[in-house]
Order: sequence, then C-alpha cells, then structure tokens
Amino acid sequence: MRKLLSVGLLSALATSAFAGSVLNETFDYVDDAALDAVWNASGDNDSYVLDPNFGNPLPSYMLSSPPGNFAGRQAINLGGDFNGTDANPLVMSFDFYLQDDGLGQNWNGARHYVELRGYSGDAFGSGDLENLLAMGAFNNSDDGFDGTKYQGRVTFGSNWNSLDDEAGGIDRTTGWQNLSMMITGSEIRYRINGVLAEVEARPNGFGFDSIVLGSDLTAAGWTAWVDNLSVEIVPEPTSLSLLALGCVALIRRR
Repeated sequence: MRKLLSVGLLSALATSAFAGSVLNETFDYVDDAALDAVWNASGDNDSYVLDPNFGNPLPSYMLSSPPGNFAGRQAINLGGDFNGTDANPLVMSFDFYLQDDGLGQNWNGARHYVELRGYSGDAFGSGDLENLLAMGAFNNSDDGFDGTKYQGRVTFGSNWNSLDDEAGGIDRTTGWQNLSMMITGSEIRYRINGVLAEVEARPNGFGFDSIVLGSDLTAAGWTAWVDNLSVEIVPEPTSLSLLALGCVALIRRR
C-alpha cells in the first residue's frame, strides 16, 4: 500500500512540477461580443471575427484580408510571465487553415499568423516589448523567401524565416494544419503537425505574457482560420525519464 501511495504522490508532484496549461482557447463563444469580453481588441477590425460555421470543430476565429493595414486585432494576457527551459519548454500551438482556392497560387501575398509576445510589464502593451515570436503565412523572410512554406518570426533575433530547414518543413497546403512553437532555454523549435520544421536561437531570456491574433495587415485577399489555440509548459522526455528513475529509487528505499 505504501508503495502505491508513493507512486501516486510522486506522479501528482511530477505533473504539478513539470506541466501546466496556461491557455486553452477553442473559440467556443456564442458571438463576437462574447469573444470581445475575454479578448482585448486594439481596434474595430471587421475582417477578424468569430466564424460560427467553420472550425475544427466549429466555431473558429476567421482572419479575412483587411482592406487596409492597422485596423486592429485581438490580444489576450496569459496572466503572468511564462518562460521555457530545456527541462520544461513553453509551447504555443494552434490549428491553422488557409482557404481552399489559394492552393494553386500558394496563397501568394498572404499575411496571417499568431504571435506570442512578452513585455517588461508582463501584460500586452505594458512597458517595453521584450519578445515577439510568430508563426503562420507571411509574404517575406530574411533567409531566402520560399512562398511554398509556412513562416516563423523571432523578433530581436533572426526575424522572419521560411520554415524549411528540417524534415517537417512541409509545403503550405489545404486542410487543418497544426502549427507549434516550442521555447526551450536557448531555442525556438517550430513544428508542423508535430514534425520539426526549423530551429532558431532565442534572442534573450525574457518570458512571454500575451497572445495576439492576426497580422493586422492586408493579405492579398486571402483568408485563414485559427482554432484550438493553446499555451502550456510541458516536460521534455528526458525530464520524465529522470523523474521515473527517482520514483523507483524512492520506492526501493522505502
């Protein structure tokens, strides 16, 4: 019985110490007013709205192509300053959909993405901008632009990159795709559908406190959708293995 209790207790402690959900956003709102009550709009952008008729599952958040730049977009605070380490990375993940009829043109000129930001005041727009990472579709990059790929951004670092350095750097395509950024102590690891696509160096050790939806820029007429947005702290497999060995050793001592 004591052994069973020890295993259960250590498992609970492991979950508490190594993993935690920071944000789980499914966009399950009855209308835009309900969404606006949770998110913080920086303007009145009618091109970025809740879509009750489409999602994974529905509803989702629709990013149409605005008629002009800087009409406003939605941001949400994470409730504090969160950071990633090698043992406990910080992961932002979301489902991303580019409109079906853009495939033949590779959605040329599209500028739709999600940002993970950090400020000195630990809230969106509070103090100095310390970190800004992004992932989605953009129309330029600083590493030799490839319009068939998705893009990622590391502000204060390598800036925009086409995500094509690793095996997971798949071409843009139709259907729902899962895009994620894993922040460790020294790297940002971009994944598409769970497969590594690019690794970039972290520009600094500052944390992250907010999410921003959309680019607030024109997008050449293309529309994208975002769903199942999450931010969490997750354990690396090595950390779990070490913890498991510690549990076994403790049980044997008892």
